[in-house]
Amino acid sequence: MKKNRTVVVILLFVAILAGIWINTKSRKPVEHVTMKPAEPSLPYGYDVPVQADSPWPTFRRDRRNSASSPIPAVYQGDQPWFFQTGKGLFTTPVIDADGMIYVGSADHYFYALNPDGSLNWKYETGEIIDSAGALTPGAITFISGDGRMYHFRTGQMEMTERPLWIYEAELRPEISYNRWFEGNVAVGYDGTFYAGNTNFLYYAINPDGTLKWTYPTTSNNWSQAAFADDGTIFWGSNDTYVRAVAPDGTELWKDMTLGFIAASAAIGSDGTVYIGSFDSNLYAIEPQTGSVKWKFPTSDHIYTSAALDSDSDGNTRAILFGSADGSFYSVDPNGSLLWKYDTGDPIRSSPALGLSADGRSKIVYFGDGNGKLYALNVSDGSLRWAFDTTSKEAELADRNDLNGSVALGKTGIYVGGEHGQFWYLPYDYCLNAKDARCTDTSNLPQTFSGLYYVSPGGNTSAELPAALPSSSMLTLRLVVRENGKHHRRTHLRCTFRLSKGCPDCQP
Repeated sequence: MKKNRTVVVILLFVAILAGIWINTKSRKPVEHVTMKPAEPSLPYGYDVPVQADSPWPTFRRDRRNSASSPIPAVYQGDQPWFFQTGKGLFTTPVIDADGMIYVGSADHYFYALNPDGSLNWKYETGEIIDSAGALTPGAITFISGDGRMYHFRTGQMEMTERPLWIYEAELRPEISYNRWFEGNVAVGYDGTFYAGNTNFLYYAINPDGTLKWTYPTTSNNWSQAAFADDGTIFWGSNDTYVRAVAPDGTELWKDMTLGFIAASAAIGSDGTVYIGSFDSNLYAIEPQTGSVKWKFPTSDHIYTSAALDSDSDGNTRAILFGSADGSFYSVDPNGSLLWKYDTGDPIRSSPALGLSADGRSKIVYFGDGNGKLYALNVSDGSLRWAFDTTSKEAELADRNDLNGSVALGKTGIYVGGEHGQFWYLPYDYCLNAKDARCTDTSNLPQTFSGLYYVSPGGNTSAELPAALPSSSMLTLRLVVRENGKHHRRTHLRCTFRLSKGCPDCQP
């Protein structure tokens, strides 16, 4: 009887999934309100009303969320610096035309930093800030876990003169526990601000700070909106759905994955929507109907948003993203793997793409759970350099995850980490300076099968620490490498001898 019930449940589950698949394949495009982009602005070609001469005005830089910059990585001879905040940084900075950097921290403050890393001003909100702001002409718009969207003047003035308006999200006690704004701020064609909230609503706020519309989901909304050429808005939610919504807030379609969606959608040159899920897959979705064109599997959840590489004609030729499985991937528009690079630690930092110094090739940058900022050559995935931001302070050394996402300025790369440090690194600094924090080789073995020790802060090591408290929970990670590449393996036979370090394992 139990076997029969099991068979029935399995068949029912398969039928449900098949029904979802058939439904998405048979959808037809829906007529809806559209909106056209503006003429591209100079010098960077933005077609939404962000600050025209900002090198990085929003979380993923442009309205398609390509995270691709046209600025060449020319080393200017300057030095790295970091600014210490009071708690971890899980967000992305935005950078204005004058090199002023705007970034929030879990210490509740929103910071404006001068180009040299010194403090210009800071504003205390009522909760943590783990979302990127947006730069528009003369203003910075940012959000906080206190449920507020802040629209402040930029430039030099007294702090009391900065606020233009503050919008407060509604409490929904029968639906959600709080009203944290956690979806990074996006700017639409008409200047509307978009951001997701943990009160299960996605917000559209008019440029004057009044509510335009809300769209209800059934879970938290961390994903930033991306905008198609016709104004259609795409984002994901922790309720597992990717959504397409018209500029007036009307739902066009929604497509279910099998995991939370924290990543933001990126729109390819042909309109294809690319987005990762906690079910470990990167999805390519047809924009008119929501049908899945293909999905690319990794070995752990995908938290990062993808960056898009384009050829000289503007055609998308590669989708680049990291996974919590410790690998960074490049796949082509057909879903085939181009290359992958293994770091050994989870990647939750969304990448940014830029040009080499001579403008002939491209470089992709991302942070890693091991505290390193990586630069890979986009053509083949080879390591260009890595820079270690791990703190020298013992208490912060194991809290070094670079979970913040990367932004590219006119002279260098910006990223924040769990140690509360906000870092600036000049372009190709590691190729031009002798610094022990720089490396151009991987520290992972070419061939290995075994278990690595994982520290309380999440760092992976081939060796156990010299001593552990008797009450410690020991966490180990399965690592299988052959000829310099990670391989999936379901099990190993291991002999554990604590006195000899990590277990000896055989396939």
